[in-house]
Amino acid sequence: MTAPTFKHTLNEELKTLNMSRDELVELIGCSYRAAQDWQLGTKSPNSWVQKLVLSKLRARKPPAPSNP
Repeated sequence: MTAPTFKHTLNEELKTLNMSRDELVELIGCSYRAAQDWQLGTKSPNSWVQKLVLSKLRARKPPAPSNP
């Protein structure tokens, strides 16, 4: 089985956070066109940029509830 594409992972993270493309652009400081290309899968950033973008998004997730 192959690893999910950046397009798929990015869109899943945005969906989970209920975040728009405009909010993504504001959060990471990229151009609207770059975010659009990433979401559509027409272009992908370098692997280090992918990791940085996904870590920024994952840092916004609320912590999972702990069971006592």
